[in-house]
Amino acid sequence: MKGTVAFQPGLLMVAATLSACAIPLTDYQRDAALQSVRMATTAEPSDLLARAEAGDATSQHALSIVLRYGLNGERPDPEQAAYWRRQAAAARGTMPITQYTPAFGGAPSRVNILHVPRYAITEPELAIAEACAAALSEKRGDEVCGDAETAAELARNWAGAARR
Repeated sequence: MKGTVAFQPGLLMVAATLSACAIPLTDYQRDAALQSVRMATTAEPSDLLARAEAGDATSQHALSIVLRYGLNGERPDPEQAAYWRRQAAAARGTMPITQYTPAFGGAPSRVNILHVPRYAITEPELAIAEACAAALSEKRGDEVCGDAETAAELARNWAGAARR
């Protein structure tokens, strides 16, 4: 039929993902995203390691930042940094969502349960934290690190952690 487009779930998922990336973060979400940078610059690496091994996603990401940039007296270790980043980004189980499908053409209606993955830290939050860490490592004030007060605090913490 002319002008008809077949439904393609893959394209719908790509469109939904791209539109979600354009949504601006609230101050609360940005602060949550920067928490791993704050932890990487203020917590002891041994404490981060213990919490990371216990499954805390924020500590896992903070440890990946410490190991990537060699903060707090640690030597840079790109392989371990990548490992802990993957652990932080991993799904933390699933969340059931109920979907109702109404009856069409005499077929009975149905209720479906979908299991959607849950994440402690989302990819946009990881990206914001990593962009902030990159800006701090280059000693430049960047708006990706939050407002002026937050960026200044993180820059002071970063300078202290880099000297150790």
